[in-house]
Amino acid sequence: MPSISVSAAYLVALFAESIAYGVHVVTFATCMRTWLRRPSRSLPRSTCWPWIVIAISLLALCTLHVALACYHNIWAFTLYHGNAAPGEIFNILSNWITGIRVSYESMSFQG
Repeated sequence: MPSISVSAAYLVALFAESIAYGVHVVTFATCMRTWLRRPSRSLPRSTCWPWIVIAISLLALCTLHVALACYHNIWAFTLYHGNAAPGEIFNILSNWITGIRVSYESMSFQG
């Protein structure tokens, strides 16, 4: 089985994550429109606010994750001018982007 390089894996992951993010944004917009335009006789409006806050929080976290992944790829492939290859850049744990992404991913999978 052929192996894939770390830099190629990060590019493929960003592509797949961007597609999933687009689906999430469309779903979020549809849900918000449905929640805010529904008739008031179905459920009281006070019951939907916790769900709206949760949905907005999830969208914010997803946006942060995609933005960090995009910036990490741009930094590794174009902005970094050191001696390391892009595949080695993704393994530098002292980088603040790697630290935030690793802590975010470990926090989201502990549930």
